Amino acid sequence: MLGIFRLYAYNLDSSGCRNILLKIIILIHAMKMHNTLQRRLAAAEAERVAAEKAKLEREASAQKSLREHELSLEAAKNHSKRLEQQAQENAKVT
Repeated sequence: MLGIFRLYAYNLDSSGCRNILLKIIILIHAMKMHNTLQRRLAAAEAERVAAEKAKLEREASAQKSLREHELSLEAAKNHSKRLEQQAQENAKVT
């Protein structure tokens, strides 16, 4: 499409129409660049949001795993204490 405008621009006389048409061509290029940059920015923002969400999910999963590990460790400690108490009681009986 821009090729058509360039062709017209070169065929116009020097009355200023050529300059106007060249400015229009430059403006169209600038608008295309702007649109491309806007799409890239939107894609980058979506990627950033997705990365942040994934990070939060990993953190939540790690916290859950840590809580489960701590509960398991506490249960093991309690079980060990009960076994130790039973051993002491058995030692008193004999």
